Amino acid sequence: MEAFRASHFFDKRTLAMNENDYLNYWAKLKDEVKTFGTQDDHGVIFGSRTERFGHDYKVLPVVPEKELVEFERRTGLDLPLEYRTYLQSFGAGGAGPNYGIYDFRETVQNEDFSVPFPLTETTYSIEDDYPDDDPIWDLPGLAYICSHGCAIESAIELNGPCPGTVWCESGTDIFRIGSFFDFYKEWADKTLLRLEKFDRLKCVVDRDSLLSSAEKIPFEEIVQTMDCGYREGDGREESYIPEEEIWVYFEDTPGKVVLNRRREMIRIETMMLS
Repeated sequence: MEAFRASHFFDKRTLAMNENDYLNYWAKLKDEVKTFGTQDDHGVIFGSRTERFGHDYKVLPVVPEKELVEFERRTGLDLPLEYRTYLQSFGAGGAGPNYGIYDFRETVQNEDFSVPFPLTETTYSIEDDYPDDDPIWDLPGLAYICSHGCAIESAIELNGPCPGTVWCESGTDIFRIGSFFDFYKEWADKTLLRLEKFDRLKCVVDRDSLLSSAEKIPFEEIVQTMDCGYREGDGREESYIPEEEIWVYFEDTPGKVVLNRRREMIRIETMMLS
């Protein structure tokens, strides 16, 4: 991985970013995201390799300026700068949080956003207004951009009091997540960290033996390699863990270490993190 990492480019946003800043950020981040696919050879990041739904770290072609201008002319709306520059410089969608970002051309470009989004509260429940009904959300002014699975979706506010705000709809509740920039950047930062931690864990054993029996390595050596906090579980605390094993989870690491009772590693197992 190159020394410059786009996802760390504006960790401290002490100064407002202008259009060129965003365009440069998204262009550099696109290159970084493409490297995630090579690093994530076991599909340990949630939504990346899920059959039929996973984004597989693929990035869609960018949206030409003329299409963005036509959308804004037709709707009378200015696309939020963070999202507009993403479409211009990163792509129309693809790799990203959860199952990825929806294709702008399929889910946004031809939709009607003439009625504004009505909410301003951080969290809102439809049951407050319709306590006896099975709620079906039909909130205007939002463009749905991402699925979390289990009927949970995120949407960006295009027409409303806070354009550019990302909202998450879950069951009867809808709550504010933050800006589109922060929504995507948080995923990129977490993914980078977790894949780096997973690479460190894979260094403990030969890559080819990751999912099979491994040489018995003292746990102290693994702790030194990982250099982070961890927690342990065994059959006394969690019934699904075999009595002869101890499972160890390192912070932000999409894989667990399985020890025997002599506290020697017997294998490493992958696990998805969202």
